Amino acid sequence: MNKTLVKLALFTWVLVSSTSAFAGEICREQPISKEYDSIQPIFNYMWTTDKLFIEDTIFMAYDNDNYKRSLIQSWAVNEIYEEYNSPSTPVFSSDWKKFAFIASNEDLKRFVVSDWEKLKEYDGVKSLVYSPNWEELSYIAWVFWSGIEETKTFVVRNWEEGNNYENIKDLNYSPDSKDLVYAARKAQDERIIVKNWEEWKVYNYVEDLIYSPNGENFVFTAQADDYKSFIVKNWVEGKHYNWIYRQVFSPDSSSFSYMAEENWSRFAVRDWVEGNRYDNVWNIMYSPDGKHLIVIWEKDGKYIIEKDWIAFGEYEYIGYPIFTLDGSSFAYVAYKDWKTIIIKNWVEIEWYDQIAHIMFQPDWKLIVINREWDKDVLIKEWQKIGEYRSINMMWYSEDDYLGTFVSLLERDKDVVMKYVCSESVLSETKEELQNLETSLKTKVESDVRFSSLVSKLDTLVWNMTDEKLTKFYTVLDNTNMESGTFAKYKDLLLYIKAKVWLEIYERGL
Repeated sequence: MNKTLVKLALFTWVLVSSTSAFAGEICREQPISKEYDSIQPIFNYMWTTDKLFIEDTIFMAYDNDNYKRSLIQSWAVNEIYEEYNSPSTPVFSSDWKKFAFIASNEDLKRFVVSDWEKLKEYDGVKSLVYSPNWEELSYIAWVFWSGIEETKTFVVRNWEEGNNYENIKDLNYSPDSKDLVYAARKAQDERIIVKNWEEWKVYNYVEDLIYSPNGENFVFTAQADDYKSFIVKNWVEGKHYNWIYRQVFSPDSSSFSYMAEENWSRFAVRDWVEGNRYDNVWNIMYSPDGKHLIVIWEKDGKYIIEKDWIAFGEYEYIGYPIFTLDGSSFAYVAYKDWKTIIIKNWVEIEWYDQIAHIMFQPDWKLIVINREWDKDVLIKEWQKIGEYRSINMMWYSEDDYLGTFVSLLERDKDVVMKYVCSESVLSETKEELQNLETSLKTKVESDVRFSSLVSKLDTLVWNMTDEKLTKFYTVLDNTNMESGTFAKYKDLLLYIKAKVWLEIYERGL
């Protein structure tokens, strides 16, 4: 079987050189929205056990000629902002069935519009938030008493107004939607935590109220009489530092970290244990599985990334790391020797002029948007799959392995583009590939040898240029697999054909 695969690869390679270009259009890009001066996506993320995809996407579109703002959902346009002044970007409940935004009238009074219903007017409104169970809408509002110098601020929870304070921030629901908490200022050095209208302990300063994902831990930063910052976790105070910022829970809620400053040095603190001290700490984050803490820090003008207190590499700058959902792979952008590079799993992979964006597909393949002088180039696993004047953003829906993106047209207009393919053919091809793998395994002496053959075949297909790949498919598609030598190796030929088709699909050819 091994020799057969090699002979077959050489045979098809020779045929490719003399075959016409691929005639069938498997996938193509096409606009799925009208043209606007600007389009901004608003995502509803859905997590499954093995991938991240976008369940639904709503776009905020702007038309500068008539000053309209439109919402695009499921590719139907609803111009909802015509009758309002200065409308905000809407917020949505996590099931996308409810939405709200802030607008104003001619008297500059601000109000909330909830599911097309105009609510009570105030002098100011901010911080719209839905409860996780979608049943409540809360926000911060304020009114001027005796002129602008005296302002009373309060929370509105499902149309019920709370107590008045000088200032309110960090409005947040618990994951089970039972508790609404926020930080309020009663006097110059008197800040309190308010939970379901009840005032809790008083501090000199309070900020950054967060819950762990499982709702079992409640954390915030506070200051007491010494004006030093400390973490309060479940009402237990931690060590006092000069400054604390960027606290974060691991996705599984098992670990908690934050950044702190003491004696002119900065460091990460994980579960109350201090890490290495540096000139500056720029970011901390957990891997999606919650097992690893990533710290980006700076020392002597060099940026270094650290995983579980172990440092890797030195760069002029390091961007925000991204992970696959299972935490098995990660990547980030860095600058080194006046070049932009990608580091994937601690290995420097490729050099580019200017990387605008990187992301993992639902199947964990890496997508790169490389910005050249006059265009943006879309690259998938180091293979170029398209060129555009500009790519604003890219995302994926369930079983969408090519993606949707906002593209800037030559007319200086934005439009939503989507790779459209035959979903039924895709499903059938994947099923056929699985059946052929089962059949081929029975004809090979061991799983190890079969895996080796598949690996060689994948390498052969991945290294083909777009032109050779489409010609290769044409050869296989026109081959009579029921006759002569081909019939003997029909399963292998069909397997290769399915592999090539899926590669063409993923490249958007």
